[in-house]
Amino acid sequence: MGIRTLLQRVMEGVAPRRSTESEHILAIHRVLKQLRGRERALTNLQGVVTDDEQRANLADKLRVLRAQRAKGIGLLRDLRAQGRAFNRLR
Repeated sequence: MGIRTLLQRVMEGVAPRRSTESEHILAIHRVLKQLRGRERALTNLQGVVTDDEQRANLADKLRVLRAQRAKGIGLLRDLRAQGRAFNRLR
């Protein structure tokens, strides 16, 4: 078995994990971007709405969105840290 074949077999084992992790990170990043857009839209809408009940409803929705974003950001940081740790082992 040549060096090229051996290297190719080793990379086949490493590359799928790396590509799967990077795809997962990109997917989370896209969702976080959408949540940020929704958060901005709700914040702008909250400034325009004058009814107290609607304003409270928007505040509840904003609280949920912010919690979702915080959870997603934490997950993204953990995934990136795992990727860095994996790269240090190589």
